[in-house]
Amino acid sequence: MRDYFCGWYSKCQNGTQTVGIIPAFHRNKGQKTCSIQLITDTGSWNVTFPISAFRKTGRTVVIAGNRFGPEGLCLDLRDDGVQAAGVLRFGPLQRLKY
Repeated sequence: MRDYFCGWYSKCQNGTQTVGIIPAFHRNKGQKTCSIQLITDTGSWNVTFPISAFRKTGRTVVIAGNRFGPEGLCLDLRDDGVQAAGVLRFGPLQRLKY
């Protein structure tokens, strides 16, 4: 079985702040896990979950109590060193600004 990574990148920004959130599925040396990476202007954090916390239905990904989809996201991420919670509702998606 080959190693594998699949992540869904969401970048949210306003005039002065940017946050990136990447829910992901991993297979490494036959072991499956999932994670959520949170990237802000001040740091980045990665929280790993057991594969049993992962579910994908259509274009929506759920990891534990966190939900990510084209209509928005619901984040409740609590681990050593990071606490992030909130709801973002998306309007029409736009191309990334580089």
